[in-house]
Amino acid sequence: MDTLNIYSSGATPEYLAGHYMLQGASSMLPVMALAPQENERILDMCAAPGGKTTYIGKIILITHITNNYC
Repeated sequence: MDTLNIYSSGATPEYLAGHYMLQGASSMLPVMALAPQENERILDMCAAPGGKTTYIGKIILITHITNNYC
């Protein structure tokens, strides 16, 4: 019989394997305030693990994201 595994917030096997990460409002609000536009160049100097940079990329639909770690 299969057992039911209950995980704490985000601690599923997929999360622990690095398939996805949770992003809080604290990472989304600065991007919303920045209001990035297509063809802008944005340098995120503290992009570890890259949540804000990924969100910026999603908004402006860029295909190449480079993370510069602090």
